[in-house]
Amino acid sequence: MSEVIATIAGRELTEKDWKAFVQKIPAEQRSYVEHPQAKAMYVEQFLTQHLYAQMGIDMKLEETPEFAELMDVMKME
Repeated sequence: MSEVIATIAGRELTEKDWKAFVQKIPAEQRSYVEHPQAKAMYVEQFLTQHLYAQMGIDMKLEETPEFAELMDVMKME
């Protein structure tokens, strides 16, 4: 089981979640993640991303016509 590194909006974020996030960072920028100042920025982005995702779930944004339209556009890309 992966170690819990933070809890955001009631959801536990694990080391596995962090590693998946880091893999999405462009390869040429990944080396910066180990620099303390840069890592703090990336951790903040990681936590913010999950917070906004939970807010969207709580607001049931996935049930809106705007969300359905956005998903249709993304499927075409």
